[in-house]
Amino acid sequence: MHGVDPNLWGNPDYFKIVTTETMKSVNDRVEAYLEGGVLATTSWILLADFLNEVVPVHLYQGFLVARAEHRPAIMSPRNTRIDPLSIESFILRLFRMHNKCGFIKAFSD
Repeated sequence: MHGVDPNLWGNPDYFKIVTTETMKSVNDRVEAYLEGGVLATTSWILLADFLNEVVPVHLYQGFLVARAEHRPAIMSPRNTRIDPLSIESFILRLFRMHNKCGFIKAFSD
């Protein structure tokens, strides 16, 4: 846990779920992005926020792609990597274009 503020782990606001139901407006999402922490959102919301430059990409430390094996739409035909034509792949390419230092980790069962 090097580099992580230990006070954040006890903070319930450290993890936020970003949906159209939990955050009704773009301003709510901007506030959540700027507060930091771990944010869970849909690909569509994240893509819209990236394309509309709502997301401060240079501030992101990284991306965690969860349950990649359960989403055949993002997997290649051989199920070995994220499909280069998927929304998730496009988001990650946008992230990498604007943030050369951030990490990208994908998890699967």
